[in-house]
Formats: sequence, C-alpha cells, structure tokens
Amino acid sequence: MLKYKPDDIQLYTFADDVLNRWLTSFCLLDHDTIAGVDKFENIFINRLPLGCEDDAEDDPTATKFKWENGYLNGAAFKMDPVCQFFIGEVGTCIQKCSLNTLSGTNSEIILYGTTSGSLGALLPFETKEEIDFFVHLEMYLRIEA
Repeated sequence: MLKYKPDDIQLYTFADDVLNRWLTSFCLLDHDTIAGVDKFENIFINRLPLGCEDDAEDDPTATKFKWENGYLNGAAFKMDPVCQFFIGEVGTCIQKCSLNTLSGTNSEIILYGTTSGSLGALLPFETKEEIDFFVHLEMYLRIEA
C-alpha cells in the first residue's frame, strides 16, 4: 500500500504483504481490503491492520526514510491475510461485482477469470440455512465418493 505525501511529492510504502507475490490482477474490495490473483494459481484477500494509516501519519519515521526500509518487505506495517485459495489455473482478472437475486437483494461477489477461459465466483453465505445446506451437501458427497 502506498501513501502520497504532497510535501515531498513522493509515494511511500507504508504496508506490504509478508509474501512476495507475482500478481496478475487485483481489485479493491473496500478502503482497507484487496483481493488478488497471482501467477502461482492462488486467489487471496488481504486487509490492512486497524489504525495503521493513523500510525503512519503520527510516526514520521514509519514512511519518511524510504531508502532505509530495504527493497522487499521493508514496510513498517504488514497486511493481515484474510483467506487464500488455490484455484488450479493462472488467474488473469478479478473484480468485485453485484449479483441480483430473485428475492430482490443485491449481494456482492468476487468474480475471477483464468487463462483457460474459466470463470469463478466467490459468494458469501448470508443465512444459517445456506451454511447448513452446503455442510450437508459436502457430507453426502464425501459419503458417495
């Protein structure tokens, strides 16, 4: 994550990931959260720690001397991994979309595409019944397999 300092007319790194990722695409989910795909067939979601932007503003040494932080993973703050999935193909694009359902509710999903043309979606569970349905579906599929 970069922060622009207008006094210095420069961008400073104030947060990065603990892993070196070879990103092919990413999107912002909200002000503090990103979703991305990398060339090693992973999809991941990372979030900034709470209050790190305020700490970067208050502590001038966190972002002032960019050349003393090192080249890789030298930022003062590390992003928290929310989740990571292996999708089995190299992802080429990822985007947050709105899904209109028959009940009239709009739920946001994460839609991604891969090099072989596959499309995938990450949908949040909204009710306890949905969770119970998929837990039982997984249990019955394991019994059959």
